[in-house]
Amino acid sequence: MRNVLQNLRERGLLHENVSAVYDNTDGCCSQYRCATGVFLLTVLSSMFKVCINRQVHAPGHGKDEVDGLNATTKRFLCEKMATTQKDDGRDNTNRMADWAMEGGAEKCLSAEAVRLLENPERKDGVESAGKYQKRFDNRAVTERHYHVLKASDVQFDNLKMETIKFKNVRKGKHNGLGARYNIRTDPDLGVGFAAIRRIPCACDACFDQLKISWEPGTVPNEQPRYKQNKECELWPVFDGHNDWEIVEIRRGVDTPDEEMEDVYATVLESIADVMASEIEQQKIGAVSTVDDKYYLLKWTTLPYRIEGDKLLTEYDPPIHVKDGELVCEGEYLEGLLRAKGWYYPTTIKTVVRLQQVLAADILMSPIKSPDNLLPRGGWPQREPPFDLTGKKAERLAQLQRAERSTKISVADHSEILEEMRRRQLLDYDEAEETEDDGEDDEEVSTSGDDNSQSESDSSDDDLP
Repeated sequence: MRNVLQNLRERGLLHENVSAVYDNTDGCCSQYRCATGVFLLTVLSSMFKVCINRQVHAPGHGKDEVDGLNATTKRFLCEKMATTQKDDGRDNTNRMADWAMEGGAEKCLSAEAVRLLENPERKDGVESAGKYQKRFDNRAVTERHYHVLKASDVQFDNLKMETIKFKNVRKGKHNGLGARYNIRTDPDLGVGFAAIRRIPCACDACFDQLKISWEPGTVPNEQPRYKQNKECELWPVFDGHNDWEIVEIRRGVDTPDEEMEDVYATVLESIADVMASEIEQQKIGAVSTVDDKYYLLKWTTLPYRIEGDKLLTEYDPPIHVKDGELVCEGEYLEGLLRAKGWYYPTTIKTVVRLQQVLAADILMSPIKSPDNLLPRGGWPQREPPFDLTGKKAERLAQLQRAERSTKISVADHSEILEEMRRRQLLDYDEAEETEDDGEDDEEVSTSGDDNSQSESDSSDDDLP
């Protein structure tokens, strides 16, 4: 499924925090409806920043369009295996190669099958015209894509997540994952959390509910997006038995630590790619710190991949950045004294890992009367021009900073805190990277001290 999402993104059809992917599948518990499968869906949602809504077919379901297309594909390949290539001077590109070795190495039969299936003359079906044109235009499947999955590309072989526990909404058995036919993973829920209910519903009330904006600071179970919906057309039938339930998928006892670290590292690398696409010079971004706070900075370069392992010595403790990791340079914004949420620019430079970026483009509001003024308590003169007469040097410097200061909105601040909550689900100890004595690492220091973080760190739950 990762290949499908990547293909949609490259074609501009998948948009972060906007798109939703609807996935129909059968009820194979070992593949598509197990705790491990649901957990991997949460990973994909966080990597691509899209919702994935999986609808599972009921037991004994009939065949659909995809089953029919798969049958034609199998028949096509069987016919090709019976008509292999011949050295007779004719064009054999539409025939299957009759050898299993190439250059002393085993040839991949799957790759040969994909080559034939991707033939433009049969890939998306026969184009109809005349009296069949209407049926052709209304066909359910418009595109087919094939790819080869190599054994070396398979990730997380040893990942085993524990069985999901559900609340008993009624007495009796059959209340586990096997009784749920609608699974939704959401980047706002984070890795390891999914919304699950018994029966998929496509009524207008349910669709409208899933479009409700996420409320930062509200626990997932209380989010309006997933609360009980009595407007649902199926409400008279289920009477509350089809509510969304937010469940946590936890690692099993047999899952090694290294496997979970690989999962989290993969998600963070994908998040870094998303942030790299959003960063623009002179824009304002937010970066997390090791003490569960964040600071703001202005981007001074575009993201780039670092060459060779480096040690960022401006941080305490120093941060080890691996070769090829995405980083970006910027200048700190300092917090204005006695003005929570207000920041002024500095010339103190820094280099940040994009894995630590919480937001790439934050809109800051300058002082503007009467809607956006400095707080009355610390600043009797709430907007410039300030009275500079008789002021000491220290106060003059404060007033000059205030003139250049801008304010972060409560909504942006709350969203950053919410993103910090989701990132905490991905915390893991990079011991294999930090245990290195650093003798071969190049040290990088872009600021003379680390005082730049002291005032501008922010983790307040609310801003005035």
